[in-house]
Amino acid sequence: MKEFVFAEPLREGVILSRNGSMALRAELAGASVSCHYPVRGRLSGISIEGRPCLLSRNIAPDRRTEYTAEAISLEQPEDPKKRWIGLNRIVARDCVAHYLPRREFSEMLGTGAPAVPGGNLLGMRTDFRLGDTFLKLQVPMGELHLPLPSWVRVQPKETAPFGVRMVRQLKQAAEGIGTKERLIVLLCYLYDSPPEALCARKDSAFGEVREALAFMRLRGIKIWQANFRMEPKRVWLIRSFPILPENADGTAPAGIA
Repeated sequence: MKEFVFAEPLREGVILSRNGSMALRAELAGASVSCHYPVRGRLSGISIEGRPCLLSRNIAPDRRTEYTAEAISLEQPEDPKKRWIGLNRIVARDCVAHYLPRREFSEMLGTGAPAVPGGNLLGMRTDFRLGDTFLKLQVPMGELHLPLPSWVRVQPKETAPFGVRMVRQLKQAAEGIGTKERLIVLLCYLYDSPPEALCARKDSAFGEVREALAFMRLRGIKIWQANFRMEPKRVWLIRSFPILPENADGTAPAGIA
């Protein structure tokens, strides 16, 4: 398996301040630089100020910022071994595009058709199309499925019902999908996340979500998850697995730790 390699290695800095919804300033090599922050809202309500970050240089002449924040770490800035949490949907898409022709998703796709731009399916924008199979990427960033160290400041926030809302939308799409078309929604994490919990078992909507997943699979719509590991020079696929009706609460599918 050949990993995805950045054209130019990412540079490590430290976030100084957040300036607006998608902008921040970071310290890089002793200087303060402007950065695009490709995440709306807050990750699990954490304050990103003081977090180590990986930055890519913006070379396009029309960009307003000097860099883009591609990842953050929950470790301390002085820690020599950091685990990185990727932030950028574009990187996730580039990684999937890199691995598709290498057949790393063959179990998920079950097709040898070449990947082309996806276009629209039932009013939804998709990222890739392989024959009659459409692939739509989601990069959930509302919650970090990782333990938060004591030094990371957290501000309380309301958790958006991502899983329930997504499943309800996909069930509507399942009612109108053609007999030959298939849709796969791939949840991409640029860190090693546990299986996505679409709905807690104690939630009143759990039965609805589980039944909707079963209905969707019969109609040709499936949800998968892919975890990647990110470093300053490269990104590689760790694992991918389906989100089955019996795993709607985040329990791991058979064979997945």
